[in-house]
Amino acid sequence: MRAVSATQSSMWGGGSYHAEKCIDGVISGGTSNLCHTNGDIGEKTPWLALDFGAVVSVEKVVINNRDDCCGDRLRDAEIRVANQLPFSSQEMFRGGELLGNFKGPASNGEEVTLTSTELRGRFVILQIDSTGNGIINLHEVTVWGKPA
Repeated sequence: MRAVSATQSSMWGGGSYHAEKCIDGVISGGTSNLCHTNGDIGEKTPWLALDFGAVVSVEKVVINNRDDCCGDRLRDAEIRVANQLPFSSQEMFRGGELLGNFKGPASNGEEVTLTSTELRGRFVILQIDSTGNGIINLHEVTVWGKPA
């Protein structure tokens, strides 16, 4: 299932690391193909949201972690399926339904798979719960499911 768009709580690198890079089908490539939030602004709970444009039924989410460095940034992550976006990058979003958690930390290039019973919503949201400056920097997030 392909998201129609993606957004993230912030962007690092002056526009080079936008959220759509995490839904373009490319699962590797170092810094040339990352969605990346801005670790310099003190986000405690950065997030990435995939928008399907309509309610979908989600069964599985596969995360392809950054492969060149910093893989351990993927930790204490929640995946939610919801009909609204998070309001803040300073506290965890509690809307929608929890698909799963990934404690981590992940390694460089690790593929993380979370499965669940079918959950319905327009957005699939990945959010990190950090104690300081959280950063999301991933190659790809792929969602498996069907139209609701």
